[in-house]
Amino acid sequence: MADLICPYCGAHAVLVEGHEVYPQRPDLYDKRFWACLPCEAWVGCHPNTTKPLGQLADDVLRMWRQRAHRAFDPLWKTHGWGRSSAYRWLAEMLGVPGQKCHMGTFNMGQCKAVIKACAKPPKAPKRPPPVVVYGDPDGQDSWEDDGWDFGTFHDEF
Repeated sequence: MADLICPYCGAHAVLVEGHEVYPQRPDLYDKRFWACLPCEAWVGCHPNTTKPLGQLADDVLRMWRQRAHRAFDPLWKTHGWGRSSAYRWLAEMLGVPGQKCHMGTFNMGQCKAVIKACAKPPKAPKRPPPVVVYGDPDGQDSWEDDGWDFGTFHDEF
């Protein structure tokens, strides 16, 4: 079980059901959340676990994380990027290690940087045409690494 500490008051977070933090959202009633109810700070859990999806956030930080998701998610949901490629690009833009690039851990400044970076992303990387390897015994096409370089501008944040 996680031992989350509220960043706002220092109290231990408690595990609650969705109806306790989102009474107006029946679709979230069966979800689990870690919460500091006095501070109205919470974070959801990975499906069917008690593992937090990130760090506790109050209403202001939750709003910024939602805005960051709205700016970022279209890159991999509708603009032809793979999810992993989009997160690698975002990590590079923010100057954070890839394994630490997660909206659920971002502070307000990082969320604003996500929004700024996503305002004018480069075009989605295109896969090169398949290259048939001469003498490929199974006759299957093989893919070469596209060598995509996303560049960086995280120093501007």
